[in-house]
Amino acid sequence: MNRVVITGAGTINPLGADVASTFEAMREGRCGIGTLEIDDVDRLSIQIGGQVKEYHEAEHFNRQQIGLYDRFTQFTLLAAREAITQSGLHFSGALADQSGVSLGTSGGGVNTHD
Repeated sequence: MNRVVITGAGTINPLGADVASTFEAMREGRCGIGTLEIDDVDRLSIQIGGQVKEYHEAEHFNRQQIGLYDRFTQFTLLAAREAITQSGLHFSGALADQSGVSLGTSGGGVNTHD
């Protein structure tokens, strides 16, 4: 049986842009569900959901990256950066070969698939 060590965590979600703000929102009992702010929301039968709001991609990525990365990919990279920073590790050599990522999503990247 192999041992697994969780060295860092990262997130961006309707409650917060990082792990600390997400835990704070949870402690305060805030809800991440609200009115959806998307184009053509009127065509949907359900107009509420969990949506990351007040996100500005240009604060995190250059113009070329924005053109290449859909919103889901941007969120994935931001969460990974947070987890790596939190870990304090530098991934190279054998450590890079023996490291992995556990990623959870609820239909992320659907815009790209479409």
